[in-house]
Amino acid sequence: MATEIGDILRSRAANMRRPLVVAVMMGGRSGEHAVSLASGRAVYDHLCDSRLPPGLFEPLPVVIDEQGGWHLPSPTGPACTMPWPPAEHQGVALPEGCRALLEHRPDVVFVAMHGPEGEDGKLQSLLELLGLCYTGSDSYASSLCMDKPVAKRILKSHGIAVPAEIILSRARWQEAQDQSLAELKARFEAPWVLKTPRLGSSVGLEIVRSEDRLAATLDELFVHDRTVLVEEFVAGRELTCGVLDGWAFGPARGLPLLEIIPLEDPYFNYHAKYTEGATREPCPAPVSDSVHQRGREMALIAHRALGCRGFSRTDFFWTPEDELLVLETNTIPGLTSTSLMPKMAAAVGISFAELVAGMVLSALPSGHPHS
Repeated sequence: MATEIGDILRSRAANMRRPLVVAVMMGGRSGEHAVSLASGRAVYDHLCDSRLPPGLFEPLPVVIDEQGGWHLPSPTGPACTMPWPPAEHQGVALPEGCRALLEHRPDVVFVAMHGPEGEDGKLQSLLELLGLCYTGSDSYASSLCMDKPVAKRILKSHGIAVPAEIILSRARWQEAQDQSLAELKARFEAPWVLKTPRLGSSVGLEIVRSEDRLAATLDELFVHDRTVLVEEFVAGRELTCGVLDGWAFGPARGLPLLEIIPLEDPYFNYHAKYTEGATREPCPAPVSDSVHQRGREMALIAHRALGCRGFSRTDFFWTPEDELLVLETNTIPGLTSTSLMPKMAAAVGISFAELVAGMVLSALPSGHPHS
């Protein structure tokens, strides 16, 4: 696969009249702002990688700050470099930001935004209305995958096993706390896995091991969303499988499974995900060929059932009973120095730079001169 991508990149570079303008969108108002900046900066840097064919890309940083302000360099100004924006740069509101983005005439928007307003279909809908092509899944699939209860129902309808859950609404919690707690305790034994349905990067994820903390944790999570997903606790090994899909990558295929082994934390939380050395992540995972095959097949089924395109990453638990349970499918996996997708790609010989380059090329619409 790596040789194929390298050949495609060299062929495209040789036949291009100008570099592809790639607007790398990062930041946003969600709790994953910092993670998104790290992903976006890594994407920007790798699009400038000297090991890629020269003249292939012209990356453009587009940063949305935590107040929703848009930051873009002037179309007539000098080329900018990361980090962006300068401290004195003032963000502009959404309408002006859209106009500024269109003035740059990007060939592709690389969506490196995680969480609400970036990964949930809202940004994708905006880009569709602006007539811009972009990396990753469309607005519909993005919204499906971001809504964990809805995504789980779709996966179950395609024969994929998922952890059992209860969905608790804020209104129900406020009017009948004691009854709600009794229902949770009757359905699941401790510990309880509590999730906000529409956040990622382990933001809004808590594992509660004591009844004394259950009510307080629910109160905290209802600050983020109007519902909380309470799942059964699954004991087992955590695995993940990336899928690459698009003409630059060939037919949709699952990458080698990667195992997630937190070294400092009880589970794969925010600290474990984004702290160097906090997690061991062997890839290919030290599991049987059968588990590898089943995991890749399930990741592909999930990718297709949820309507994903370009790429995705599906997370599992492998139980002592040899059952694979899907936790979720991510439409915009992290692309930081500690992220999992680049490590899985590297296991089949695809460098970080080739990975993001392939994502860009696969986003080009049919009929584009460089597609």
